[in-house]
Amino acid sequence: MLPVFTPGSDIVVEERWRGRLWSAVPHRVLASGPESLITAVPRTTRMVLATNRGLPEAEGLTRDQRKHEALKTGIARPLEFDDWLDKVFVFEPGRWARVNLAWDPNQDGKILGWYVNFELPPAGTAAGLWGKDLVLDLFVYADGSWAWKDAEEFDRALDDGLFAPSLRRILEAEAERVLDDHAHRRGAFDPALLDLRPESADVPVLPADYAPDGDRWRRTYPVQAIPHES
Repeated sequence: MLPVFTPGSDIVVEERWRGRLWSAVPHRVLASGPESLITAVPRTTRMVLATNRGLPEAEGLTRDQRKHEALKTGIARPLEFDDWLDKVFVFEPGRWARVNLAWDPNQDGKILGWYVNFELPPAGTAAGLWGKDLVLDLFVYADGSWAWKDAEEFDRALDDGLFAPSLRRILEAEAERVLDDHAHRRGAFDPALLDLRPESADVPVLPADYAPDGDRWRRTYPVQAIPHES
């Protein structure tokens, strides 16, 4: 089950990688229960991500190459970024994917579709939730078509031993489950969620200790293989 949060409150959704904080994004809670958490991240929400952008080790690399090298070597530093889309996220316990709806303010608020981010199942923290992005993604377009994203990068992550080979089977099964949800308009694909586009006038804010120079980035966490037995 998921921890339950107060609607209207702000939580922090973290990524952790090899014992380190890897990203911190503030989310505004829209609805919360043990079986589902719905949050909003409006455009201009400020987050902090570990990145090797601008470091000598990343010079001359493409974006995908940079991200892979950061995961492989651990050479990265926390930097602030602002989101540019309006997003609503749906978390469910035990799921290896988090789905978000995205609207583009530069296209008159057009719904772009559903971004399926494959990641570790969410776990509770004192500040919110944590998980870890698993490189592979899937996008379901507004017209109902869908496509894999970053499949080659996922293959490379497996080849380089960043994740165990058994992860492929887990994520393929999760993809089937997500597409079945889409076909039956369940969970993140419930049409009612299309009415929840967030307003950017009041965005969630990270606590001060998640700033790039904050204490959170100096903490260490248990290291576990991916996937691991829960």
